[in-house]
Amino acid sequence: MRKIVLALLIAAVLGGVLWADAAANKQEHSNIQYGHSLWVNETGPIVPLQYGPGFKVELKLGEPAASLKLMRTVRFDGDEGLQGTALSFYETAEGYFMAFLTDVAGLRYHLKNAPGMEVEVRKLDSTDPVKAIVLSKVDTEYPTKMVIRKNTSSGVWEAWDFQHHLVQMLNLDRDGEMEWVGFDSGAVPPMTELHRWNQERQDFETANAEGSVLSEGGWMDEEIPAYSYLFRENGQWLLEIGQEYRFRYYRYEHGTLHEVELPDNGSSRANRIRSHEIH
Repeated sequence: MRKIVLALLIAAVLGGVLWADAAANKQEHSNIQYGHSLWVNETGPIVPLQYGPGFKVELKLGEPAASLKLMRTVRFDGDEGLQGTALSFYETAEGYFMAFLTDVAGLRYHLKNAPGMEVEVRKLDSTDPVKAIVLSKVDTEYPTKMVIRKNTSSGVWEAWDFQHHLVQMLNLDRDGEMEWVGFDSGAVPPMTELHRWNQERQDFETANAEGSVLSEGGWMDEEIPAYSYLFRENGQWLLEIGQEYRFRYYRYEHGTLHEVELPDNGSSRANRIRSHEIH
């Protein structure tokens, strides 16, 4: 009888730990969803992500119309690379907003299609000597970003809007460094992009997850990846890449994808999450 009671107590404690861990994971972040188990094995080759050039644009001079109403101005006097710079937001008569950047020389630039008024200043990676302005639209289920930075070689103001795709900053491999991740669970088919800053080129680079694993070969015709789905397994971000009934799982680490085996490897996480079988 004592053995039965002890076993029940151990089961209750373990169940409480697992429930608490799952609850903590839910509170930590994000509209990107996840499952509840860890991988059991790493299989296959390590796949380097195939990064290509980003989509930067040069800011153009422009003045706000007299009819616009000034809503807010943010100044960046104490930030490296941004001294004497200000960002102003205006509202149109129709209720839309527009943004203009004023630099230290007094030149004003129109930020076309600025995503929102949430403003952050940050270095794009640890090697960048200056800071960039990051505008975010965070009040919806589709958070988009725009990055504005002055090129230290040419002196030109440049911007990246990631083609208006959803972009979030996530620590995919839990190394303390945030990755710029583009993923939309509602897209058809879902696609995952990873962006990184290249300081030598002073430009973002972008890699498509399914395109990178396809370039490694070893896929049958009926397996050729048609989607990449980002989700979370008990605190670890993972990718499901493939087709509806033929897919593989990967984890991200420092610009590479590592194929992993999950306890129920034949069950599509993407389908289960979308059908609300996994919450």
